[in-house]
Amino acid sequence: MMPIWRRSSSVAEVLGEGGERVALLNLCANRPVVLRGPAAVIWSLIDGVRSEGDMLAKLREDYGTAAPPDLEVQLATFLRELAEQGLIGALVTEPAP
Repeated sequence: MMPIWRRSSSVAEVLGEGGERVALLNLCANRPVVLRGPAAVIWSLIDGVRSEGDMLAKLREDYGTAAPPDLEVQLATFLRELAEQGLIGALVTEPAP
């Protein structure tokens, strides 16, 4: 099962110019998080519609041969870290392909 991720309703965000950086604050916590580069791109893909598999496919499409070989592991780890910080949550799951 691959989760469909959504942003937490308790997260405030400020986008930097061009969307290359995003500052996040979980309003239930007291520590902001700043995402840059690929992390900001992944944040932009978290919309409550795309599954983790959809995000992975989009990243592979966008980065092509420049994508790291362990992109799937890196994405899963990053999403888990965001979830542990209360910035995102799994909305529903879909069967793995």
